[in-house]
Amino acid sequence: MPENNTEPTPGGHAQYRRRIWVVDKKTQGKYILQLFVAVAIGLFCVALTMTYLKTHYATEELFIVAVPRLTIGLMLGFALIVVPLVGLLASHRIAGPMYRVRESMKRIIAGDYHFRIHLRKHDYFKETANIFNDMLETLESRDTAETQRREQAVLDLEQVTALLTNSLDESGLPDALRLIEETVENLKK
Repeated sequence: MPENNTEPTPGGHAQYRRRIWVVDKKTQGKYILQLFVAVAIGLFCVALTMTYLKTHYATEELFIVAVPRLTIGLMLGFALIVVPLVGLLASHRIAGPMYRVRESMKRIIAGDYHFRIHLRKHDYFKETANIFNDMLETLESRDTAETQRREQAVLDLEQVTALLTNSLDESGLPDALRLIEETVENLKK
């Protein structure tokens, strides 16, 4: 679990500062690996292009003119296409699950516990989703137990009302009072 420290900032406001930078090795490792692979592919493409140019252009003067222009073009192309694409794919695996968690929280606020979060195979936050689903299961079982308890209380009160209505004589009154006391005790639990 990451440790946060509350320290005053120069403006006087408290701020949380992270002491531990690697809080989830698996998730952070995947993200770093994806960026590393993207950069490595870019460097490989540049090296491959330079090797191709050197072998296909006989004169060194032509090579000296062509390589810088092509290298700059490849690096710009890489920076404008590959890096944003890798960033989009990686962020989608983070943003999608976070969107699901936010929408699920809205459903919980509305009182709906009868659903579960399902993530795709390569999405991040699967452990968080599993814990969230466990929480939903607990809330759902508590809600079901509370609903059953209330329904039973209503039935008990209806029975008391019927006893009081149908038997106004002394013999039915103690049973009705006992049932009222039991129902009140059940509602207190």
